[in-house]
Amino acid sequence: AMPADGENTVTETEIKTQNEITEVPKPTVGFVIFGYGGTGEKADMIYDLTAPVIVLMVLLLIPVLFALRRKLAIALYRRKCALGEKSAALAAYRKFSRILRIMKLPEQGGLDYSEYAEMLSLRSDLLSDGTAQTVIGTALKAYFGGNVITPRDAENTVLAVDTLTKYYYATLSKVDRFSFKYIYCMI
Repeated sequence: AMPADGENTVTETEIKTQNEITEVPKPTVGFVIFGYGGTGEKADMIYDLTAPVIVLMVLLLIPVLFALRRKLAIALYRRKCALGEKSAALAAYRKFSRILRIMKLPEQGGLDYSEYAEMLSLRSDLLSDGTAQTVIGTALKAYFGGNVITPRDAENTVLAVDTLTKYYYATLSKVDRFSFKYIYCMI
């Protein structure tokens, strides 16, 4: 029987064609890091992630290096302080000198040590308690006096420098604290 006018006729081959799904391949994307990676197949688009991975690794490595450097500097200072009175006094004096440079205080120049210690005491409230006299006097004994430094002298010198360091650290801004702690490795 023939279909009437206006009726749709569908043949068997047309039904098969309509049921078949035409597959349009999706574009595959591959990611490569240092030349390795991908989808396992041939990718249509490949993104090289080497540069972002390197930047990320460097950004993660920088704080670790700062922390390690700080720990090493502190351990070295403590080891020198534990080697004996002379070594402790000289290590404390070196740290004291570095703090003076950071504080932008003048160097000794042509002054003798007592004049220099007095000038430092006048220039900074942090040194007005006699810290400069103690540290400089003990350092001179260590340099020129041989083993005449008593354990108490060395202990007082290290304590004076450590106290100065903490008080100075408390006066700094957050940016300067970061520099003092991680770049100069003073605390």
